[in-house]
Amino acid sequence: MIIEHLDEQLPGLILDRHAFRGDQTIVVARDRFEEAIAFIYSEGFQLLLDITAVDWFQRDPRFDVVYHLLNLNNQERLRLKVRVNEGEVLPSLVPRFKAADWFEREVFDLFGIPFSGHPNLQRLLMWRDFPGHPLRKDFPMDGGDSFCNDVGASFAGRARWRRLLLQRRGRVLRGPGQYPERLRRPWTSRRHRPRTGTPSG
Repeated sequence: MIIEHLDEQLPGLILDRHAFRGDQTIVVARDRFEEAIAFIYSEGFQLLLDITAVDWFQRDPRFDVVYHLLNLNNQERLRLKVRVNEGEVLPSLVPRFKAADWFEREVFDLFGIPFSGHPNLQRLLMWRDFPGHPLRKDFPMDGGDSFCNDVGASFAGRARWRRLLLQRRGRVLRGPGQYPERLRRPWTSRRHRPRTGTPSG
């Protein structure tokens, strides 16, 4: 098992651990993260399934950055957590795992955690000048000030700009009754028209 190999080859690397029904989790220090990844990769964990994060808000360090990896040789899974604080940087895994590209951009976008060495560390889901990071625990429940200057940087910006234009022209569709019949009742086409009458016996 990978955790036993880590204990043997890199003593003191694992700060915390747990395992439940084959679900193995380890916590490593930020300054030994690259060392841990290099060893895990050499042991066959060469598929990066996901990167996410958790904001503990009141805890110090505040964030857990969570990596899910799969061993392609024996299908063993491993969850690796790294604890980082506000403003701390993690090294990018893009040079080793191409899949890390968008994963790291998503974590940067939604949590504000930066990754050094990333080839294109920009927002992925929110538009360019969106205020704040939506998955942080201190993000306002009402979404904050969602209006921004960069209305053309993303689909969300374009959609918002189009809605403002329609409002000015008095053409905003406010309820399903104002949509065309073909959009409100798509099932009334010939193919999907409901049957009428009583079934023949």
